[in-house]
Amino acid sequence: MDAKPTKKEQVAQNLRALYSSYGYCRYRMSNFEEYSFYLKNKNFLTSDKIVTFNDLDGRLMALKPDVTLSIVKTAKPGDKLYYIENVYRPMGISYREIEQMGVETVGKINVHVEAELLLLAAKSLREVDENCVLDISHVGLVNALADKAGADKKDLLALLSKKNYHEAAERYPENEAVLKALFFTDLSAAKTYLTDKEREYVDELLYLIDFLNKAGQKAEADFSLVDDERYYNGIIFRGYVKKVPRPILSGGRYDRLLKKMHKDFGGMGFALYLNEISLYDERPKFDCDCLVLYTETETSYHAACDYADALRAQGKTVRLSPEFCPDLRTEKTVLFDRGGKIC
Repeated sequence: MDAKPTKKEQVAQNLRALYSSYGYCRYRMSNFEEYSFYLKNKNFLTSDKIVTFNDLDGRLMALKPDVTLSIVKTAKPGDKLYYIENVYRPMGISYREIEQMGVETVGKINVHVEAELLLLAAKSLREVDENCVLDISHVGLVNALADKAGADKKDLLALLSKKNYHEAAERYPENEAVLKALFFTDLSAAKTYLTDKEREYVDELLYLIDFLNKAGQKAEADFSLVDDERYYNGIIFRGYVKKVPRPILSGGRYDRLLKKMHKDFGGMGFALYLNEISLYDERPKFDCDCLVLYTETETSYHAACDYADALRAQGKTVRLSPEFCPDLRTEKTVLFDRGGKIC
């Protein structure tokens, strides 16, 4: 009898089918890249701390901390790719292996391409939990409002990412109305402070949220999503589900990254962090239904095997062992004596 798939395994299987149905092809990559590649693009990474080692030919290599960078390096216009890969990033005082599944599309990016990718992101969240939300922002819009707030922009964006309006208002009281539009994601008020070109960002955001809501997906605007504008432009987003206190999905448009790699087309993608889904897998009450113990005789061992096989044929999970397992949680324990009888 096959073991029941975990929540993570089921989600990954469903997402493979979902992405394939939209014409995305599976992308596979090596676990390693040359360290110099990441060094050149360290501003795109969440951390500059990378696991490195010397290859046999003397090159300094790195365990990949990111997938998008590797895809973009060889990307061609029109590529629509999905992947299941592990990346290695510092978490606290140690490195952590993070399993993620994601989607990337490169080429001509218009609002309809954005809408499809956001729809896939929203559907990905629903595969994890129906109780989910996709928060969406716009780098150009947020930066335009921050520029008009008469503040230290870096400091203001740091406060915005923490949703700390009270401190921002104390530090920069001269433009309270702009701060309120920014910190409380007031799209209508935001338009009054923007140029005609910048108002197009609001219209783009409104269109995408309306598109997703009409498709039955929960999406909201949230200006507190702040990312590195040296690479990201336009739409950025994060996804949340009920049981996980952190974003389980994140993504955005990264035309500037492609331009830095001397490519004259756009790109957009997202990653879903599969590790977080483990919170949905409740540990069973028992590790197995039955522990079957046997003594060091052939008679005892064969009798124990026959007994275990009979239980497995009934759909039970059985562990066979020559010694007692004190940490094993089992509903039933059976011991076969030297003569092959249950005692």
